[in-house]
Amino acid sequence: MPKIPVYTSQAMPTTDTGMVTYSRAQMDSRPFIQAALKEGEVASTAATLISTYLDGRIKAEGDLSANQALMTAESLLQGEVSALSRAPDPGAVFGPDLTNEYSWNGKIREIQSALTENLSPYARKKFSPQFSALTAQYGAQLRVKTDERTDSMLVANADLALQNFVLTYGNINSETATKANLDFAGQTLAGRLNGLVATGRMTADDAQVKLRGHSKTLQKHH
Repeated sequence: MPKIPVYTSQAMPTTDTGMVTYSRAQMDSRPFIQAALKEGEVASTAATLISTYLDGRIKAEGDLSANQALMTAESLLQGEVSALSRAPDPGAVFGPDLTNEYSWNGKIREIQSALTENLSPYARKKFSPQFSALTAQYGAQLRVKTDERTDSMLVANADLALQNFVLTYGNINSETATKANLDFAGQTLAGRLNGLVATGRMTADDAQVKLRGHSKTLQKHH
């Protein structure tokens, strides 16, 4: 009787069914990543273009509104120079009281506040330094006009004082025309003229001519 071969099995228990599984199958994701990156680049470029456009528009509008405000400011400053150069109180023009109706710096503050109220931050930044330059320019013009007017007023007041001096002390019958009063008034008048000379508002020769002329007038009356 032939022998039946005996085999030793190396098989192990398993739950596999023998079917093909796709659970571990991997797909190449690089095309999808590249497409996403490309889409991101397009979005980024679009965002940059929009941002650049908006920045340019803000600057253009700001430049326009700042320039318009500056033109208005220059016109207003010119008007204030003309008005304040005739102010009844020249001392108030550059005085410390900004609430005074004749204050140059007070007018500047009012103009700046009114014109920058509706400006954008960018427009204000453009407006401020150029407005300061305008106020310096027109302020210098007003300073010259005010100084010239003040000088003229001081000289005119000195001339009036000389006339009053002659009228007051030229009449020997006047109770006021005492020697003591005459000497005091003469010294006061001389001091006033010397003050004009010291500040360059009158030459020394002009002051001496005025004093000598009125002294001769007094001598004639006496």
